[in-house]
Amino acid sequence: MSNRLRHKGVEAQRHRGLLFIFSSASGGGKTTIARKVVQKDPRFVLSVSYTTRSPRGEEKEGKDYFFVSDDIFEQMIKENRFLEWEKVHDAFYGTSRDFVEKKLSCGKNVVLVIDVKGAKHVKEKCPDSISIFFVAPSIEELKQRLENRGTETEEEIQKRIEIATWEEKQAENYDYHVVNDKLEDAVDRVSLIINTELKNFK
Repeated sequence: MSNRLRHKGVEAQRHRGLLFIFSSASGGGKTTIARKVVQKDPRFVLSVSYTTRSPRGEEKEGKDYFFVSDDIFEQMIKENRFLEWEKVHDAFYGTSRDFVEKKLSCGKNVVLVIDVKGAKHVKEKCPDSISIFFVAPSIEELKQRLENRGTETEEEIQKRIEIATWEEKQAENYDYHVVNDKLEDAVDRVSLIINTELKNFK
């Protein structure tokens, strides 16, 4: 259910795209669902963030992240080029204001995958954005997903669970809540939300 009242915008805005914010606790499925949405609908594009960490695995420049040095990132902060940014585990991450604006101006709908803190900052700057929080069926299920990923130690998983408990309490600040019990069902629910929002925006 939506808790948001949003105007449709003036005539000049009708050809712009809409900004969708996807959040969840770690392991909640936000990135997987976002990729499914973008793959299914050519009207959508996934926002590409900047980071100062090194590429992992098969990550590619411009597709997964824009990889930059600390100096360049800090200069971008000074130039107010981020909608939001934060430092996580000794690396900077940020959402490019220019990237999002250019895509929206071209009529593309942008999906921004981001955590609760970042989403709050973006929502303040882009009040017409549509925010969706993905909730795991239970904390036990969330822990199982994190363990199945095999990328964190037990101590790291426990820390993520503590953060997840706090993050899910913030879900009430989002326009929509979607329970991610089965992936395809969650994607279908998101598609319904998206189509409703796009219809209302016309």
